[in-house]
Amino acid sequence: MDQDEQTRQESAGEVSEDFEIRLAQRLLLSGGAADADQFYDRIRGELDRVGGEQDELITAALKGQGIVWNAAPDESRGAQGVATLGFTGEAKAGESVELELCVQNTSDQDLYRVQGRTVSAHGLMNDLEFIVGYVAARKRACQRRNVELSESQLTRKDYVSLQVDAEGGLVTTPAPTGLNFLPQKRPTLDYHVSVLDESDGLVSPGETVKLRVDVTAQNHPAGSLLVALRNRNGSAVKLVGARRRHELLQPGESWSAELSFEARNVTEALEFDLTVGATKEGVWHSDRVVLPVVANPSPTQSCTGRLLAKPGAMLRQGGSLQSQILETINKATAFKCLGRSGSWWRVSDDRGRLAYVAGAEGQIQQSSTPVGTIETMRRPPEIKLMDNLSNFEVAGATLPLKALVSSNQPIKHILVYRRSETGRKKVALVGGGGLTSTLDLEVPLEPGHNLISIQALQGVAYGASKSFWVLSRQGWDPKLPTKHHRSHASVNSQK
Repeated sequence: MDQDEQTRQESAGEVSEDFEIRLAQRLLLSGGAADADQFYDRIRGELDRVGGEQDELITAALKGQGIVWNAAPDESRGAQGVATLGFTGEAKAGESVELELCVQNTSDQDLYRVQGRTVSAHGLMNDLEFIVGYVAARKRACQRRNVELSESQLTRKDYVSLQVDAEGGLVTTPAPTGLNFLPQKRPTLDYHVSVLDESDGLVSPGETVKLRVDVTAQNHPAGSLLVALRNRNGSAVKLVGARRRHELLQPGESWSAELSFEARNVTEALEFDLTVGATKEGVWHSDRVVLPVVANPSPTQSCTGRLLAKPGAMLRQGGSLQSQILETINKATAFKCLGRSGSWWRVSDDRGRLAYVAGAEGQIQQSSTPVGTIETMRRPPEIKLMDNLSNFEVAGATLPLKALVSSNQPIKHILVYRRSETGRKKVALVGGGGLTSTLDLEVPLEPGHNLISIQALQGVAYGASKSFWVLSRQGWDPKLPTKHHRSHASVNSQK
């Protein structure tokens, strides 16, 4: 809600409250009787006067907008009209749609005080008021409304119905109009976590540890980026710099965020929840970061030149066999040597990302061999629907769901959920194990809109999801909005 809209709503509330107080005062003064029947008899005239005054105020206000709001003459009846509802613009997330209600008077009688209202299961399309006013015989009149769609709008099919009232006759309304809502194009966020220190990349009691998270946007721009670290270790750790923000990344651009924490009296490996997201597009990734602890850091020795890592060498996040494996080298690759801590080499790639290589898995070369790239960017699984689901609308009570899930890391499992008016339900659990997995399911639906979510996990916490709405027309009335229609526009699409 922008500031102007907030001011208008607050002002409208104040006017409504003032009117109710003034009306109550007038009725009490005009009633003046303890007996209820006498009180109601005395205030009837006052209510009529108040109604007439308000009617005059409304008529004058609409006249200022070019709308004639005169009441129909007593003898006016029998006029007929036809209403139509049109849309301009694509219903894309973050953009606007213009709705136009037109009333064609098809008779030789005039129509008065014509007004329409929309009915839809989509919250932004429901209860939109159109004040048309006077429509002369054989004439046509229109009114427009502009609707701004949420940036987190998901794919869904909706219908918009019309209710039109008029004095002096009847207006026929059209059948419900279908509208396909399209999601915003979302980026993929790749990221890499490095431990910034001058020794072993491990945690020692009393040490302030710095982490660097390199985030790269792929496919589409990413706005309002957030990188955050959450402590899972209680009082053993004090977070110092746990949240970092960045305004915008264009496709292919990278941003480095530095996070830090103080390790107190720690003896066991530390676990953190890492969140990487583009809040503007509703893209979120969650991951688990585990850092081994050593009581006494190994002494560090400097080194120069290149470290040539052997085929099969494992790049780790720290100098320990308990540290996370970032990548296994397929062929001999040169990295910049930064130092040696105990039996581990500390190296960096051509982008400055850090890793550790076991002493026996690399050797120093005094050469200008080009430095390689550590291909350890975490990349979420990709979920592709294998058909268009007939614009996300089915006539029956089941959805034939076919999807392909692919990943650069083994898929642990895939979950499918359905949310409807009766709540959220898990409808499928598919095991993984490989880099690809195919879904071919029959998902039971309930009448109306069903939110389908596919979640693919690479590990305990890291993965991605794809959500979309499917409309089951069996047993569903498009003229009746559902009780959840105001929450349909904002659901995260990635995890």
